[in-house]
Amino acid sequence: TDAGRPLLQRVGRNDAAAFDLCVRRYVRLIWFLARQSLRNEPDAEDAVQDIFLAIWRAIAGGTGVG
Repeated sequence: TDAGRPLLQRVGRNDAAAFDLCVRRYVRLIWFLARQSLRNEPDAEDAVQDIFLAIWRAIAGGTGVG
């Protein structure tokens, strides 16, 4: 949503505090979607970790997010 755009822009500028807030804000939603899709709690947990790790690596590698 547009309401989350400033936070994601900060994440895109390598703001670690913004990334932490982003994780805390979206982890439940992403977990829920992963759980619904994968129908397996351990796999959903792994998927959520992989998603946030990929975002962090994209930021660190300068490829950006979004």
